[in-house]
Amino acid sequence: MVKHPQKLGQMIFAAVFFCSVIGYGALNLWYAKEPLAENVQEAWDNIREEPAAETVVNAVADLDTAVTENTLFRYPLLECYGGMQLALGKHEENAFDVVKDKDGYLHGGNFWTGFGDDTKELAVRVRRLADAMEERGTKVGFVLPPMKVVQQQAAYAGIPYNDFTEQADSLLRWLRYYSVPYLDLRESLKDDNLSYEETYYKTDHHWSPLAAFAGFRDTVEWMNFQWNAGLDPAGDFRDLSQYETKNFPGLMLGSQGRDAGVVYSGGTEDYQVYYPKSGGDFTWIHGEPDHLESEEGAFVPTLLQLETKRGLYELAASNLYLNSVQEYDSIENHSLEDGASVLLLRDSYASPLAAFLSQCCGQLDMLWAQKYSGDEMMDYLEAHDYDYILVMLYPENLTYENFPFYESEGL
Repeated sequence: MVKHPQKLGQMIFAAVFFCSVIGYGALNLWYAKEPLAENVQEAWDNIREEPAAETVVNAVADLDTAVTENTLFRYPLLECYGGMQLALGKHEENAFDVVKDKDGYLHGGNFWTGFGDDTKELAVRVRRLADAMEERGTKVGFVLPPMKVVQQQAAYAGIPYNDFTEQADSLLRWLRYYSVPYLDLRESLKDDNLSYEETYYKTDHHWSPLAAFAGFRDTVEWMNFQWNAGLDPAGDFRDLSQYETKNFPGLMLGSQGRDAGVVYSGGTEDYQVYYPKSGGDFTWIHGEPDHLESEEGAFVPTLLQLETKRGLYELAASNLYLNSVQEYDSIENHSLEDGASVLLLRDSYASPLAAFLSQCCGQLDMLWAQKYSGDEMMDYLEAHDYDYILVMLYPENLTYENFPFYESEGL
């Protein structure tokens, strides 16, 4: 006879739960054994090559990512969790990793939007870059893309929506103080009369190709006004009627949507791309500096990939232009070989704009700023000459690591 049947039931539940967790963990190890083995071997090689604390931290972070990406039943579990949150009427998901507004737009959750990184120092670095490049006749400017910030009327009370407007405004004030030319695309896009819905997706933090095209047009006009750059003198590349349009129904499940799942996101979205009717002739070299790939041909499929073969959770629609972001890109425009040479120090936001801009340049190179150390960036800048250098960074990326040049001592 059992004296304490309640305790016995608790013990049985605990034993079953414990065995289930152990069993699921074992199945995960078996399921992900190959990618985990490759990751561990790569981490070990990196640690032996460079035995430093930072290398160990990066190795652990990479291993954690590999475990997460190769979890058994990852996406069914993700959808079940998202469905539960939706059924409970939650406006946040996964401990405020993703938050939702009243219009169904997803945003990053952030209780504190400051980095502790001094925007004055960032402006000083750009000023020093401009001064150093002036000797070569290179013009330097800063381009600020827009950020998907929740509309006031759509915000739920108490939800910490991601908003780096204050940091972006502060940087622009310091750039103006140090007489660094800049373009605030947040303001210029208002003049383009693009609505919030036309500019942003519900499930992603990137801007739409239509908004990026408007940003490209504004950037060319600004460069022509600021430096008499003479880009696209006939205006054909800035004329949207000279472009073909293709719509991909239901293709878009953005970065925030992939984190929250289709159910919580409210479904997928259409993705519309724009590409020139003229086609053009380009060579695109891209990848990591020690492992570069090369492609040649017209705008499609060289700079814009219209064939999508990856699954919904693996495909980022924003990757269709220039495969989103890579450490190094170099686009040579064979139709305008005597055109201007431009360097973009950038993040993923710049990719669609850069694809459009490459039509107006002889050569357009790009460096993913945060992937370069200060020494690597300085060596590159000293070894290459350009007509124009544009620092183009999304408001959330206005940090020291994205400005790895002409740093002040002690930082």
